[in-house]
Amino acid sequence: MAVGVGLAVGEGLLPVPPKLQQKIVKLDFVEMRELLPETWQREEEDAAGRPFWPKKPAGPITDILQWVQCFAALAGVLSKTYPSMVPE
Repeated sequence: MAVGVGLAVGEGLLPVPPKLQQKIVKLDFVEMRELLPETWQREEEDAAGRPFWPKKPAGPITDILQWVQCFAALAGVLSKTYPSMVPE
């Protein structure tokens, strides 16, 4: 299944950026911080219009709310991409 642009993964959740969706669907390693909505909104463009990411916040995820947000993003992308696998 092709990954759409800005896939909305669930009610009340922000759309996950396409590059992050592709990493998740390919089962590539994804840092927990990359799954936070605040991190998605940090993508900017340089003078030539190429996207880049400013310095990412450092440190581990220690707050349960942040962990749940990360898991919801991950599970949402996987369940939208592979709906038959959700019961497993």
